[in-house]
Amino acid sequence: MDQYNYQRQRMISSYDVTTNSKGRELINRVLMPRFAQNFKDGDRILSVGKHPLWDYSVFFNGPHKQCEYIVSDIEPEIEPDVVDNIAESQFDDSSFNGVIAIGLYDSLKGEGVTPEKVTAGITRILKPGGRLFVALTGRKNGSYDPAASWPNFYVDEVYYIWGDNMVEVGRGWYGEGDNQAIFLVLRKK
Repeated sequence: MDQYNYQRQRMISSYDVTTNSKGRELINRVLMPRFAQNFKDGDRILSVGKHPLWDYSVFFNGPHKQCEYIVSDIEPEIEPDVVDNIAESQFDDSSFNGVIAIGLYDSLKGEGVTPEKVTAGITRILKPGGRLFVALTGRKNGSYDPAASWPNFYVDEVYYIWGDNMVEVGRGWYGEGDNQAIFLVLRKK
């Protein structure tokens, strides 16, 4: 098995309840592979906020597609490809075909860094028609309206995870209890 297929299989099949949440399982097995299908050879993808365990570049680079995959983070000690504050990003306007923001909004750091400034930064660097994958946590049932929260984007896909139980892939994600996570695939207008 070549390195690409090994890494991709490891990302998709690694499910360990001690390290993976339901949301991470959904991202690894379903959402990220599907999100990656929106991109072609040569597209630029920015993953904002480096995660110590997850490298999604394997979904964008392989034998049939080579995207330029860049990881940015505000903290230099975690060794991102680029140290950047997305709220005041150094990247040029309309310079990315896709942006991944998993957990970004749940862990904003830096003086004056707000969700509104982060969203404005992402909107600025995405090309028209560019795709954004966002993972949000801690929202209560019925309290979040994606279309109202992202007025500069079309909402292409929304996935909700509630409580401790999930229903199979291809159907709604329903369970008991308060909403734990929302996953969005958005397209810049």
